[in-house]
Amino acid sequence: MSEQELIYISVIMQLVVEGKAQLSNLSPGIQSFLEGAVDNYLADPEDEQNFTLYHYATGVFNPNKEGMH
Repeated sequence: MSEQELIYISVIMQLVVEGKAQLSNLSPGIQSFLEGAVDNYLADPEDEQNFTLYHYATGVFNPNKEGMH
C-alpha cells in the first residue's frame, strides 16, 4: 500500500470513528473494507498496528505530533 493510500484510509477512519462520515453510500466492497478497519481499531485502539493506521495521516500532516489524541 502506498503512503497516499495509507493517508486516505487514515483520514476516512478518523471521520467514521468521529461520526462525521457514513459508509452506507459506498460500494459494498469498499464499505466492508473500511468497516473492518474501523472495527479492528475500535476493538483495540491501543494495538500498535491499529493505532498507527488510525493516526497515520495526523503524523504525516503534523510531524511534531500536534493534534494527536
